[in-house]
Amino acid sequence: MITSRRVRFGNLLTEASRQSTDWLIASLQDKTHNNGYFSPLARLACLRVLMFRIQNGMCYLEKKRFVRREFGI
Repeated sequence: MITSRRVRFGNLLTEASRQSTDWLIASLQDKTHNNGYFSPLARLACLRVLMFRIQNGMCYLEKKRFVRREFGI
């Protein structure tokens, strides 16, 4: 049985994967979280899509650290 949160996260991943890399970076760097319209789950989906667009042989945690350090997220 899949929870509603996982379904919502899957939908957010689908929407985030349609966005450009520049849009993902800009939305994650926005410290106001789009005036409260950008949920933590949406930020996580954007971060996940951005991490998987990097093809450099790092494991998941290394990619996560790299993206946060590289883009100041």
